[in-house]
Amino acid sequence: MTQFRQLPFVFPEGRIPSFELYYPGPNREVFEHVRRLGEAPASLYLWGPSGTGKTHLLQAAGHEFTALGRRACYLALAQNAELSPTILEGLEDLDLVCIDELHSVAGNREWERALLHLYERLRDFGRCFVLASLESPGFINIDLPDLKSRLAWGLVFHLRQLDECDKIRALQWRAKLRGADLSDEVAKYLLRRNSRAMAELCRVLDELDESSLAMQRRLTLPLMRAVLDRR
Repeated sequence: MTQFRQLPFVFPEGRIPSFELYYPGPNREVFEHVRRLGEAPASLYLWGPSGTGKTHLLQAAGHEFTALGRRACYLALAQNAELSPTILEGLEDLDLVCIDELHSVAGNREWERALLHLYERLRDFGRCFVLASLESPGFINIDLPDLKSRLAWGLVFHLRQLDECDKIRALQWRAKLRGADLSDEVAKYLLRRNSRAMAELCRVLDELDESSLAMQRRLTLPLMRAVLDRR
């Protein structure tokens, strides 16, 4: 068994999520809890709208565990049509199990039973378990009462969207990690010209930084306009 079972997600080369790349903003508390998962067995439930970094945190936790020589897996349930619930069998042998997009299997009795049994096995073995969903434990459309009650047993965190000021700080932090300076003016222009989803903003910023390196120019407003106008 590989140490980090990517089930079924494959990380784009050079873009593996890390805690360093996550700008918590209003989500500092959940960030600290996920970052300290390795200190003791725990069950966490993260919920909130798309773009709040749930997937990033789950994947970063998995890679943090493997960096310490521990075993972890990440499973995205939005692809459940291509999967069987039997994929959950044996995951209690791992130190950390991260299950994303729980809402995708809500109402599916076969998946719900498999998740309940997995939850019980992970608890019995003293493992760490992190679930993420768009919906809170109280409102997710889970039919199996025992599973629904288990979801609220651990720590539950509501992740919130970054406001415009936090998005600017997040972009500047990411640019700094890449060795670049991003002024407020350039960051605001980037927000105006693109989708405000953080994943897309980060992707565009990385593209702009690569262009600036290739041209041996700083990340300025004229450079950004020139690059974005060619897209």
